[in-house]
Amino acid sequence: MYLNQIASSFEKSMGRTLLGEELSCFSFWLVQDTLKKGWLSLDEFRVLLKALKFQYLFEDEIGKPDEVLNLKKLKNEFKFNLKDKNGELIHDEDTIIRFDFIRDIFLERGL
Repeated sequence: MYLNQIASSFEKSMGRTLLGEELSCFSFWLVQDTLKKGWLSLDEFRVLLKALKFQYLFEDEIGKPDEVLNLKKLKNEFKFNLKDKNGELIHDEDTIIRFDFIRDIFLERGL
């Protein structure tokens, strides 16, 4: 991750900000996708979201901790990112998260 972040910083310093941001996002992705399968399960995605400071997604309506991350919460929070991604997050069970989806979130939120 450290080497990827150095490469990201270099690209940003050369004026290639978008490439630098995508490399930075990819670094976080690789930390979670240790098997390099190219996708994450909901449980793996939950860990990545916590690392990216989305803790509020893991609270219930009154702010108490709730470790359940369901598709309804994801679809509500990231509806902007999903509007052009037909077929993303359509299954309740065995849902997979693609890198393109987290890249969109990372870039849109300025993480």
